[in-house]
Amino acid sequence: MRHAYNISIDKKIKAVEDAKKAAIIVPEKTEEELEAEVDKELDRVLAKVEAKKKRVAKKQKELDEKQDYRKKMSVIAATAIDNDEDLRMDKRTWEMLKKS
Repeated sequence: MRHAYNISIDKKIKAVEDAKKAAIIVPEKTEEELEAEVDKELDRVLAKVEAKKKRVAKKQKELDEKQDYRKKMSVIAATAIDNDEDLRMDKRTWEMLKKS
């Protein structure tokens, strides 16, 4: 029963929508107007594509900068640890090595 009720409501809604569509007269557009609409749509789509490309390029640039920074810091840290004997030896041992 409820199903039949829902179907009848859907049919009434569709009939009302069809009547509204029939009542509205849509003027046909000239070829120039259609071309103008197509050009506007094309410009809008191209702008979106360019904006997306810029966002992707910016994200990639940031990732590359972070990776480069990490690489440099890793090299600096590794070099500092390998060259700084004070980190591994106490002062007395280091002085003894310098004398010999």
